[in-house]
Amino acid sequence: PDAPTVDDTASFDNIANYLAGIQVPETGSYSIYTKTAAWKKYAAVADSRWVFFNKNKAAAIRKWSNIALADIRSSSLTILYPFSGPDFLYAYTFFPDADMYVLIGLESSGRLPDFSGMSEKDFSTCFQMLDETLKDILQISFFKTNDMSEELNGECISGTLPVLMLFLARTGSHITSIRFFDLDSDGLPSYRLSTSKCRGRKGFCRGIEIEFTPAKTNLKKRLVYLSADISDGGFSQCPGCKKYLEKLEGPVVTFTKSASYLMHKSYFSGIRNLILKK
Repeated sequence: PDAPTVDDTASFDNIANYLAGIQVPETGSYSIYTKTAAWKKYAAVADSRWVFFNKNKAAAIRKWSNIALADIRSSSLTILYPFSGPDFLYAYTFFPDADMYVLIGLESSGRLPDFSGMSEKDFSTCFQMLDETLKDILQISFFKTNDMSEELNGECISGTLPVLMLFLARTGSHITSIRFFDLDSDGLPSYRLSTSKCRGRKGFCRGIEIEFTPAKTNLKKRLVYLSADISDGGFSQCPGCKKYLEKLEGPVVTFTKSASYLMHKSYFSGIRNLILKK
């Protein structure tokens, strides 16, 4: 399905909250889907997982980063997070003041979920997959690439967009716009009116750009997800991907986590040198 129109952007938050296991307004179009047993079970488990994460990991990260990262945190900051998958959660927890977050992963960008016509069994499968995805990131702090190829490739949850929306909801953010884009050879985005116009693999766009405002603020921030192989071979197949990253305006801080060791390898020299230069 295509993105909601400008007049229907409230539904972005409804979708995000529903995916996050957060109750949506009874008057909203998604309230009917909260009646399923699968969603109710998922929501209860999700709440307990998030309570644990916020009380333990998130609190510790914020306490540490407020001191250790104070000299590089600013509102004009761009966070570059290679090998991230859809892990907006940790980038935002470490750097809540940043203006822009650029995530890069092998996983496809995806599209908005479509719940119409789904059976109770479909809902059960959908939320079981989503819970498995969340369990990894909240308990062991990273996504497993091999698992995600299955978990983010279903009829309900396709690509990273649903997970990104989920994290925005659970961090209290309001989604104001979602745009899909492909890149030309110079790294310039070509925005698509709908996902049906995307030119990427399996009909997905190269990237997603989400504008959001954090809780209790009017500040507008941007979250970009780029679906790309950033090995040297991958950059040769998508020169626009590298040029897009080279055009990022500073100050830029690179955040890496579970796949940091990859850039020690000779065939990741392109992204390594780009990061050192930035």
